[in-house]
Amino acid sequence: MTGRLWTPGMIIGGYTPPLSGAGPPIGDDEVGCPTLADFGAVPNTNVSGALQAALNFARDNQMYVCGTGDHYLLNTPVTLTLGANINRPWGFMGHGDTFVNNASPPQPTTPAIRINCNSNARFLYMQDFCIRGQSMSGLKIGSTSGNLHNVSFKNIVVDDVSSHAFMFENNIFEMSLYGCMAHDCKTGAGFHFSNPGSGIVSAVYLIGCMSTLNNVGVHLLSPVRHVVCIGCYIRDSRQEGAIFGNGMDSPWISTNFENNWKTVAPGSSTSTAHVVAPNNGLFIGCNWHDFTGGCFFAVNLSTPINLSVLSQCVRTSSGISPTPKAINIGAGTGRVSLVDCKRMTSPTFITRSGSHSGILDEIRGVVS
Repeated sequence: MTGRLWTPGMIIGGYTPPLSGAGPPIGDDEVGCPTLADFGAVPNTNVSGALQAALNFARDNQMYVCGTGDHYLLNTPVTLTLGANINRPWGFMGHGDTFVNNASPPQPTTPAIRINCNSNARFLYMQDFCIRGQSMSGLKIGSTSGNLHNVSFKNIVVDDVSSHAFMFENNIFEMSLYGCMAHDCKTGAGFHFSNPGSGIVSAVYLIGCMSTLNNVGVHLLSPVRHVVCIGCYIRDSRQEGAIFGNGMDSPWISTNFENNWKTVAPGSSTSTAHVVAPNNGLFIGCNWHDFTGGCFFAVNLSTPINLSVLSQCVRTSSGISPTPKAINIGAGTGRVSLVDCKRMTSPTFITRSGSHSGILDEIRGVVS
């Protein structure tokens, strides 16, 4: 697929961006697309206005705008509103740009870059850039009164921001995140999904993403649905590695949890766990590692109502006393199925903190 050919001086949609020469050689989908420099961006200076103009241009002309691989400041947040339908590929290819939050006074809960959809928009692609700095938070994608779907985010890093790194709200669906990294977000989650308004975040794939040293690794507030996590790593969270407010209705596969609940001592609270979900735990080939974290359980199913399955999972603990348990189940009618798991049974693989008369768990091929 080949994007529209853009050259300096070309007028598209009635607007000609400031010119600084053609951008660097890029992929087929981006051939001849304008760069941030064409909108007046100067490295090591405030780029808020230029980035705003570039994103407006990408939206209005349904095409890509590219970065320059430089270091920029964001003195004010950038907000892009989608008010018209979009039905062809468009977005921002960062080419290694770094945007440093530089708001004064600080706006700790304000996203540095926000896209809000009030229409029916598709095919948004953003990749290869970094947001960092504690004066604002990270990247927020929302849909207040429209539908935003068929979107992709790739190789985006959010580091050392004040609140959430990646935020997704309301009617966003059919979305993929590839190789995105959230690191050291002070009071927020690495990946935060919620529905404060209309619509439901759903049909989301996190593939090869990393959440490290955040307050919470991944937080899904009810009624977020169908979030699949494949090959991700969630490490050294100050609190939970993952919280499922609506339970799990899609599997997490080959995803590792390491040393979460760093803010408490090992075994200090029965509520601390790598993963907290009200029901339907679905884990395939996942690992839980406890070396310096404070987790008491690998998985805490607070009020299970259906079957929770762990298949081919491994738990590893070293130097932690008391040794974290595998699974805790609150009062409810659910049961747990452990299939071909390893190191899940010592000292206690399942504990029940509520009434569970007549419940029979399935344990098959489990190695202690």
